[in-house]
Amino acid sequence: MLDDVVIINGIFSLIFVVVCIIVGLLIFSQYFKLRDRNLLLVGIAWMGLSEPWLPSSISFLVALVNGKGLTLEVYIFLGNFFLPLTLMAWLIAMTDLLVIEKKKTILIACGIFVIFFEIFMIYYILTDPSFLGELVSPVDIDYTIYAIVLLFANLLIFFITGFLFVIKSIQSEIPKIRLKGKLLLVAFICFLIGTALDLIATTPLFRLILVLSAIIFYMGYILPKPITKLFLKKED
Repeated sequence: MLDDVVIINGIFSLIFVVVCIIVGLLIFSQYFKLRDRNLLLVGIAWMGLSEPWLPSSISFLVALVNGKGLTLEVYIFLGNFFLPLTLMAWLIAMTDLLVIEKKKTILIACGIFVIFFEIFMIYYILTDPSFLGELVSPVDIDYTIYAIVLLFANLLIFFITGFLFVIKSIQSEIPKIRLKGKLLLVAFICFLIGTALDLIATTPLFRLILVLSAIIFYMGYILPKPITKLFLKKED
């Protein structure tokens, strides 16, 4: 039988993943209205950012049936394999939105990193998964320094490009764009804090911060009319 801590952490992992998928799909769906491919890419990217918590969610549901959850190999695969591909989608969108000159060079460098990441992960998943991490419960894993470095490399690139987009938005003369930048800044900071704290110690509070980051990211990126009216006296 699962103890209370495992159940609570599993539930909050599941909530975070579900919220991220919903937010990603809402952003994704805007493409059919505005025909902007960056909406597709950002929607995919935000859903993909929840991947490290995906195996925790699935393992929790599996553990409710078998009491054990996923195997280490499956857990690591589900939590890592698609993350660099998510990063690629995010970078394509950000280099478009930021109008970066050396876009091709950046994407080629990212492609090389993606290939290295995938080969590294698959090799050790098949040969020695304990080199990457160790399950401490059906819903939580302690990654080794090698896996953590690669995971942080993904997140670092995401945050750097995200903050560049935020800075550009906040510097805009258009109130709506400035509001978008401020909300996205809060979302990124919440995600950064939630992720860092969750790596140190898994608690429902830290995963609640992650849920909050996903909701604020949606409000900032899409900027629904109720949010605009709430923060701005009038629209441009």
